[in-house]
Amino acid sequence: MPGAARDALRADLDGQDPAAALEWFRLRRDSYVPATAWNALSDSAKLLVRMHVVAMSSPVDRVNSHCSAATAQGIPIIGPLPAHVELTVPDNRTGRAAGVVRHRSQNCPEGVLHNGILVTPPARTAVDLARVRSLASGVAALDHVLHHKMASREELIREQEAIPKRGRGRQRARLAIALADGAAESAGESLSRIRLYELGYPKPTLQHEFYDDRGSFVGRTDMYWRQHKTVGEFDGRTKYRVEEAGDPEEAGRILWREKQREDALRRLDLTVARWVWDDAIRPDRLRAVLTAYGLRPEADPSWLERL
Repeated sequence: MPGAARDALRADLDGQDPAAALEWFRLRRDSYVPATAWNALSDSAKLLVRMHVVAMSSPVDRVNSHCSAATAQGIPIIGPLPAHVELTVPDNRTGRAAGVVRHRSQNCPEGVLHNGILVTPPARTAVDLARVRSLASGVAALDHVLHHKMASREELIREQEAIPKRGRGRQRARLAIALADGAAESAGESLSRIRLYELGYPKPTLQHEFYDDRGSFVGRTDMYWRQHKTVGEFDGRTKYRVEEAGDPEEAGRILWREKQREDALRRLDLTVARWVWDDAIRPDRLRAVLTAYGLRPEADPSWLERL
């Protein structure tokens, strides 16, 4: 069982009222966990527990894929996480199992062992997601794999080209790879960039560094539109290392430093546009934010220069 899920279950069991232990959540036949412990887990931890239960239920090596493989490897997923376990199996494999979705493939990959379970390699995992999930979710996965050097762009292209000519999502994956950029540092940045593409805004430069007239480093921004002298910043708690239950004084110091950084950027005659997840997930809200900062849609063929 994965560490996060195991620790959460142990923490709940320690000191638990014996009567409460009579309430169990059924994962599969002959597989149960205490209901209170199960309900305390995040969706990703629940999926990891299910994956281990499925792996233990059969002597056959099963390759977890798609959202299951992404969850095991820490690859981000934008949108709801499925409760079922996803496996990739050869085309001729038959049979069904509760709580499991099988993706049959002519190009069934060899699994790699990750924390005790077999998963598709990172390149295959990201391309699979790009085939079946939204464009934003697919690009977020590809960005993450590139940024963390889990796979190269060449490996991603090879995986895409191995998809059968009429295979589901072949062209969608090709577009996602063309838009992917390892400079993106978070799923929020990836989502924002794809919204820009979908809304018809010019392509920004990622992680541009700015210096003042004395050569001192001012800051590195998520996005930069040189022609408009505007930078774009996706605001997320993890970006500033601000935790929900963290020290309020430390959080205040972090945000003060960020304000000083933004003031320094403005002194370079730059406009600083900011938005949050709720803006990025809804195109109309992000469009309103960008319009307020003076950005307008305009044709930009550089988005697809890798196609």
